[in-house]
Amino acid sequence: MCQKSKEIVIKVPYSVVYVKLNRLRRIIAGIRENNIVIREKNPEVCAYEIFLSFYDILYIIVWLNGERQKVLMIIKRKIINLKTVYIACLFLLISITGLPIYRNPLADILMAQEYLPDEGVPVEKAEKNGSFGITNGRKYNLEDFFAQDEELDEVVNLLMDKLTDEEKISQMVISYFTQNVNPSDVVLDLILNKKTGGVIFFEDSADKINYLTEIFNDAARSSSSVLLPIFAIDGEPSFIRYQFGLAGSLPMTGRIETEEESRRVAETIALILKDMGLHINYAPVCDISFNREIIGNRSFGSDIEMVSVLSHAFIESTQAKGIVATAKHFPGHGSVRGDTHKGLIFVEGKPPELPVFRYAIENGVISVMVGHIGVRNHDKYDTGGKPSSLSRNIVTGLLKNELGFKGIVVTDAMKMKAVRSFPMPSYEAARAGCDMILMPDDERLFIRTVQKEIQIDEMFRHQIMDSVRKIIRLKVCLGLINDAEDE
Repeated sequence: MCQKSKEIVIKVPYSVVYVKLNRLRRIIAGIRENNIVIREKNPEVCAYEIFLSFYDILYIIVWLNGERQKVLMIIKRKIINLKTVYIACLFLLISITGLPIYRNPLADILMAQEYLPDEGVPVEKAEKNGSFGITNGRKYNLEDFFAQDEELDEVVNLLMDKLTDEEKISQMVISYFTQNVNPSDVVLDLILNKKTGGVIFFEDSADKINYLTEIFNDAARSSSSVLLPIFAIDGEPSFIRYQFGLAGSLPMTGRIETEEESRRVAETIALILKDMGLHINYAPVCDISFNREIIGNRSFGSDIEMVSVLSHAFIESTQAKGIVATAKHFPGHGSVRGDTHKGLIFVEGKPPELPVFRYAIENGVISVMVGHIGVRNHDKYDTGGKPSSLSRNIVTGLLKNELGFKGIVVTDAMKMKAVRSFPMPSYEAARAGCDMILMPDDERLFIRTVQKEIQIDEMFRHQIMDSVRKIIRLKVCLGLINDAEDE
């Protein structure tokens, strides 16, 4: 049976189009100045960039028609095969320019810059607009995060003063990108409207992630945001080896047996992440491996001491390369059966993995992810029927106070069924003491709710501002200030 064409009304926010126009302007200016030297890149990467630029142009045309004429676009299946377009771009790149490329012959005829925004403003100057020069030329790194440093404290305070309450709360949000569920236009809109502090990626293409980090940063700069987004990924060895086709060079976590190997694997992953423009690795798994359903070979094993040592080696090597490591899933998900993606499960009594997390905290891990696992039948650590991520007893009482963790507390993904049965789980996670909320259902609702509550609850306001101050401190240490030249 023949399927009818779909009719779709295209409506695109102007802000998104502006970002695309701004990026195209810089690309054109770069070509005209012969600054794009493709011979230094993988030609397939360049072909992909050309394809995405073509898509941007098409996007803008659709937007212009949609806004001015409210036209109906008829999308027919198989009119354009995107893979064919990509391959065509690759051959076009080779046939027009040749490889290696020293000069693009199209440079002399590309005169479209006069039709784009910011006419007459050089690219270099435009990139500097909105600089704040707050750090006075000093470059910070992750070693500074836990340090006693009055200058860094002052930088954080100055940045805090530049943000509204709404913008401060948005720094606690980590949105997610996946093309089928939460596409780039949705994320761009959040960034442009200052409704998120960062993005986690679930793509299996390093080139695409690199491209997306660039346009998301462009969006933040276009919005005159004081801070740039923080970008994250689940970079566990057992995931990333398959996600990016590295099964031949990276072992599963459960196969790592020595500190040296753990350091080598962590360093390899950290360098891959840095090359993609990422800042946080939500790894390593510090759970033991008894839970075969969801932990299994994601863990370093079943021996508490060995898991502690190998996790520490992974964390130390990761952070030495400028990537934030994350010990997860606090207070421990590996000792019981069940999967919190599917529903709430409980640890009976004291979680056995607590010594692993204590060791990681004592040795400088910057981030700890709190899992959606509950604890019961223990006077001190009982979560009252809730997941640990929503329990103030666990997040503030155990993690922050008893274990003395001063870093970033992030929730596990708030899309998981273990938390979705509870009302306003993202807000409740903030109430429990979590600093960053990963993948909230509704970023805007979370921000509005917290903003309302801090107006009437002074203690909660103080807690939220402490969370934001830590996040800003981390962003300063990662160089994520919208201040290209640090003037």
